[in-house]
Amino acid sequence: MKLILAVGTTYKLTLADLQELNNLLPTVTEILITDSDGVDKELESWATSHQITIIRFAADLVTYGHSAFRIRDEQMTAYGDALAIFPGIRTTNIIYLAAIRAGIKIFDFRGSRVTVCSLYRRAWKAKRNGRIEEEKEIRRQAKQKYREQFHFDGVQLSRRAIKVLTRLRCTSLRDLESITIMDLQRTPSCGAKTLKEISDALLIKGLKGLHIPQ
Repeated sequence: MKLILAVGTTYKLTLADLQELNNLLPTVTEILITDSDGVDKELESWATSHQITIIRFAADLVTYGHSAFRIRDEQMTAYGDALAIFPGIRTTNIIYLAAIRAGIKIFDFRGSRVTVCSLYRRAWKAKRNGRIEEEKEIRRQAKQKYREQFHFDGVQLSRRAIKVLTRLRCTSLRDLESITIMDLQRTPSCGAKTLKEISDALLIKGLKGLHIPQ
């Protein structure tokens, strides 16, 4: 898979973001990035460390002027198979809209910054402005996010429990093996009921449950 990577210029990738990229590794053969400075350098380092071919697309300002960035992004989506977007990339971003028009798969890793309600608001705005294909794609994302928002690592959990795991920077339940019960108890909103819920989730995944003090 030829994967386009897009991320806001001021956003710094987190461990959870890198884990999302690692989950795509078995199928990624090339990554496509722009000639911009900043966070793209981090993405380039990630690709190099996993021996993935890097292809840069430059915006030819001399030839195309103000249209250079739009043309560059259209060239990327014509060549690529999928787009991975991170915080800082809005639904009005050129690369996002170009991916929708090209019909390629979109991996949305913007996380909790994008809510189901905000997605439906964006879908309504897209419909009002006559952007039907964009509306369909956003509605699809909203439905998928609604189904996934109460799941963590394949296990259904409450919103409170998921927030606790997120605060501890866990990307899977197995990450709890390196976290003590004291760390959990010191985490905001993690009371006895939440501890039991997390312990039950560990057992569901075939892992060792938590030893909760009585």
